[in-house]
Amino acid sequence: RKVLLEAASFHAGTVRRTARRLSASTESAKRFGRGGLDPHLVERARHRVVQLLQETGALERYEGVQSSGTPVVSTPPPVSLHWERAGKVLGLNIDRAALSQRLGALGFREEKSGWVAPSWRADVREEIDLWEELVRLSDLAGVPSTFDNQAEGRSEEDRANLLRRQVRSFLVERGYSEVLSSALVRSEEVGSVRLHVSAGPDAVGYRRSLLPGLGRAAARNISRGQADLKLFELGRISGSGGQEEMVLGLLVTGRERMVGWQEGEVPSDRFSLQGIWQELAKRFPGWGQAATVREMSAAEKKSAGVRGTVWLAEGKVPPATPHVASYEPLSIFPGIQRDLALVLPEKITFAEVEKAIRAVAPAEMEHWVV
Repeated sequence: RKVLLEAASFHAGTVRRTARRLSASTESAKRFGRGGLDPHLVERARHRVVQLLQETGALERYEGVQSSGTPVVSTPPPVSLHWERAGKVLGLNIDRAALSQRLGALGFREEKSGWVAPSWRADVREEIDLWEELVRLSDLAGVPSTFDNQAEGRSEEDRANLLRRQVRSFLVERGYSEVLSSALVRSEEVGSVRLHVSAGPDAVGYRRSLLPGLGRAAARNISRGQADLKLFELGRISGSGGQEEMVLGLLVTGRERMVGWQEGEVPSDRFSLQGIWQELAKRFPGWGQAATVREMSAAEKKSAGVRGTVWLAEGKVPPATPHVASYEPLSIFPGIQRDLALVLPEKITFAEVEKAIRAVAPAEMEHWVV
């Protein structure tokens, strides 16, 4: 029997690209894809294996070595280390000789321009990496930790998360239930962005709309006897320009409200969604109109397995803007209520009535609500 030993230094970028193209997530792909392995150790590793085989008597004859290619060996640039910053960075007073001894024990070499990392430490590139190595060898519990009480503020992502939480609470208060669906969809879904490497038969493309997912959720609920539905989903889709967009999708079907002795059955319709969207525009600054408010088509009903009349709405979620506090003095006129009964011709709209009231409103009337 013959034993063929292969010892090689693999290019990290090539390994990562091949593993991604083949959807291969092996231990070797993870190890060599990260890089940082010492190419100098290829020959030493091969010689060591041959030596062990000879010492154990498993190898009768050694036929030699055949080399192919030259491993790319890059000399890392020296990393400067300012000793006077030890107290500022670590909060510790460490002797310079002790620091040099510890770095030397880890394989680092001191030169005039700085410290050169060993060939197997390609991750050490900056000064803070050297301080991290020194702390790792020191007592980490002895490094003082301080709290900067002046570090405050809120990032754009914090404001965006707050806006989404407020929108969710707003819709739940009005009887809507949230749906959480996967952003990866089946190939049958029209308009989806096909993935280069699919994650499974039900995860072939990236969705361009939340409405198909809402339709499938409605079908599951209707099949279980829940025909009165108000559903919403906040999620990301692939927009027209290929950019991810945060959108809100709404779905209503069945009755608008529970039937009571004071009110009969009121079915959900287009105005149910338009009213919610108008409330969102009043509650949240910058909220625009829904991109689509429509009835689910026959093809969509067949694809989702839905029967009956289903209304859909979808629109972009505006970017979160920081709230600017403003001062408004307290009104000297308390709020009052008046019960007015008007007899008007049927052709007069409510907008005309509102316009007439505003036209004769005195200056003291700050605002009014009907």
